[in-house]
Amino acid sequence: VILASEIVSLWYNPIIIIFLSLIFLKFWINFLYLFKKMEKFFRDNNLDKNKICISGSSVLSIYNLRDCYDIDYFLLGDKIISKIDDKIECYNDYFLKNNFDDSLNINIEEIFSNENYYFYYNGFKVMKLDILKRMKELRNEEKDIKDIALIDKVIFNEYYKN
Repeated sequence: VILASEIVSLWYNPIIIIFLSLIFLKFWINFLYLFKKMEKFFRDNNLDKNKICISGSSVLSIYNLRDCYDIDYFLLGDKIISKIDDKIECYNDYFLKNNFDDSLNINIEEIFSNENYYFYYNGFKVMKLDILKRMKELRNEEKDIKDIALIDKVIFNEYYKN
């Protein structure tokens, strides 16, 4: 069941126009396989999709920028679902260990409660690109530099800038 708030969030969100223009171009095989596996896990275990927010390279797959190797997500609440698969796992500890919460001035609870930090994809919350970009800038590994260049191709108007 799709909640009215999800529909409103989708259609009254400035990010949706660009997102919709990108999603029909390619299908990323690895992302689709992992995402379907994650959806099945949630369905089979009757889990609340609103308790996770997809992050990391899988966000780039959702934006049709590149395929991901895994799906990272933030988890709200307990760690019952801290790891779904070797390639589908919780990012909370990594986020905190690397002080992203302090550097970004965002805590995990805010990622779930502030609509400026997420949008919905197939019923799952997904981290917005500008937040992901800031995380990648902080980590600044070689793969992050490449991802930032991809993100910059999408982030081109004031709606995406903080």
